[in-house]
Amino acid sequence: MPLCMAFLVFVFLSSFFLLIFKKNNKHYNLPPSPFRLPIIGNFHQIGLFPHRQLASLARRHGSLMLLRLGSVPTLVVSSAKSAAEVFKTHDVAFSSRPGLAIFHALLYDCAGLVAAPYGECWRQLRSLVVIHVLSSKRVRGFRSIREEETMVLMEEIEKTHGCPFDLSELLASLNSDIICRVAFGRKYRVGEGGNTVNIKKVLEELSCLAGAFNIADFIPWLSWMSHINGLNFRIKQLAQKIDSIFQAIVDDHIRKGRSKDGEAHKDDVVDVMLELQENHNKSGDGMPISMDNIKGVILDLFVGGTETSTTTLDWAMAELIKHPEIMEKAQQEVRDIIGRGDHVTEDDVAQMNYLKAVLKETFRMHPAGPVLVNVWAIGRDESSWERPDEFDPERFLKGGGAGARDFKGQDFELIPFGAGRRGCPGISLSSCVLELVLANLLHRFDWSLPGGGKLEELDMSETFGSTVRRKYPLMVVAAAAAAGANLRKE
Repeated sequence: MPLCMAFLVFVFLSSFFLLIFKKNNKHYNLPPSPFRLPIIGNFHQIGLFPHRQLASLARRHGSLMLLRLGSVPTLVVSSAKSAAEVFKTHDVAFSSRPGLAIFHALLYDCAGLVAAPYGECWRQLRSLVVIHVLSSKRVRGFRSIREEETMVLMEEIEKTHGCPFDLSELLASLNSDIICRVAFGRKYRVGEGGNTVNIKKVLEELSCLAGAFNIADFIPWLSWMSHINGLNFRIKQLAQKIDSIFQAIVDDHIRKGRSKDGEAHKDDVVDVMLELQENHNKSGDGMPISMDNIKGVILDLFVGGTETSTTTLDWAMAELIKHPEIMEKAQQEVRDIIGRGDHVTEDDVAQMNYLKAVLKETFRMHPAGPVLVNVWAIGRDESSWERPDEFDPERFLKGGGAGARDFKGQDFELIPFGAGRRGCPGISLSSCVLELVLANLLHRFDWSLPGGGKLEELDMSETFGSTVRRKYPLMVVAAAAAAGANLRKE
């Protein structure tokens, strides 16, 4: 279903709705546009893989290209130079978000950060989140959670005893557990602590619906179709399910209240947000924080911190398995630094330049959300990268041509987390998880495919939804490696 698979294009590129074109188009020097059809506009040109199709269109029409998605004008950005113009020169003009129905229904009426329109409320909420929730100090405070959950993952892999297993599924559980502990103070797996709710499954359902196309947002007079095909009903049901989970968790934190010594709990994000709400209610200072703001920010953390991290780790491991010579270099670096140590810590990761280069190369080739500006096209742009279709982490080492480039929003050739005002505020938390997990996977195990499959024949097919992830689960065999051992070549 091409239109369903293309939904994320509408969600993210609609960040760049041409607000400056509200008047008659003849007054403006508009970017070039492909041929469009009546009513549907350019929908027929999106296809199953929008990031690839948009890159192809950009090669013909230019790195700034105007599409019509139904009745909605949408600017497509496909080069680092154009991205810099959008994120720096015209950042304010392109900083808002459209009022898509799915945003309002599933994301607490846009009460969080991801979908909120640009304005004073968004600025104040982002400031609170950056300072109190995702500050460097607080991210460092979550270090024990990251390291403990990474060790749990290693133990789960050891239990496979050399049998094939689904690494993708384990990575998804890891990231869900980390965000649960960061946000709520504990895991919420089914069966743990009497819990009967599978948050991971609910988020998977959210991801699935985020890949659905709601025609009402683009051709309003056809909105009745979303009632007939059941989409509106599914969205409403999921919204109620999400809210019942989050409200119960927030209520539980409120019931716990304060500890015996009268000091407010500050262990997790819900505690922090409730404290900020209480402080405003007492003093009137700062931004008033509603319960929807709290739940919206928590949902943003899950949306931004689970599937995207899982997708990136999945692609990184697939690329390393497919390129054993790169795997060998990465493992050599990790094992040389750790020696006979049992596991990798975040202090160790700071020394691992090749590992960081592997992640940068994964960001370049497989950005999780590739059309926030077409990051996928920018990462494959021959004017910015040598041999753009080759997986080559050494390009990011000193003397490799891109050694000085980083992914934190200043180098527009590599912007997997976005840039400018709407850049991802959770970049520090995400990068810590990715580096730590990947380093431990490389340190503890040697990797192969089931049945002695040829590494170079690993299926790298992708599927487009809320992220661009691997089409098939990463089925692998992990053999425990002696501490400090080198990778054994096949």
